[in-house]
Amino acid sequence: GLDLACLPRVKCPLPAVFDAFIIFVSRIQNPLLKRFLVNVLLQEDIAIRYLQCPASLNYHHNYKGGLLEHSVEMAWDIAGILDLSPLERDIAVVSALLHDIGKTKTFTPDGTRTAIGRLVDHEQLTLEICANPLGELEQSSPHIAHMLRHAWTCYSPNARFGFKPKTRVAKFLQKVDGHSAKRKPDSCFLPVF
Repeated sequence: GLDLACLPRVKCPLPAVFDAFIIFVSRIQNPLLKRFLVNVLLQEDIAIRYLQCPASLNYHHNYKGGLLEHSVEMAWDIAGILDLSPLERDIAVVSALLHDIGKTKTFTPDGTRTAIGRLVDHEQLTLEICANPLGELEQSSPHIAHMLRHAWTCYSPNARFGFKPKTRVAKFLQKVDGHSAKRKPDSCFLPVF
């Protein structure tokens, strides 16, 4: 089957971050989660934008490749939490890598909003992009599919609505997202494997 090593490294403005991403993917032990990640990212118009889009327009990681860098930073931080079982770690890494995948639809690689990005927030588009692969994953493992959905949709600390994070994966995801968003742009994040 296809794997993410087939992605064009040359299209990524941050090749070292791309390499770290490929290493993370290779370390996912659960085959269902690995297939899910591949199924999400290899959808038309997703992979290249995932490699090239910023993570934000005015705040953290607001440069080409910032979305990938932010996602890899979060995966690195969450993979280092010793309190997770191997399955929870795989779920946490995949949830970190894809938590902002909706930004591939709301931002352009050049750092502007798309037409849909002026109307819809990226969180809702994350679920839309993942919908078919999540449905397939749910056939094999409802538990894993539910854990991913919960991690991506539970409310952030200042939100008025939504479910509170009920799993360790969801709680850790929020924590590492905040840490990555506050990391200084010149702090040259690159995991050492």
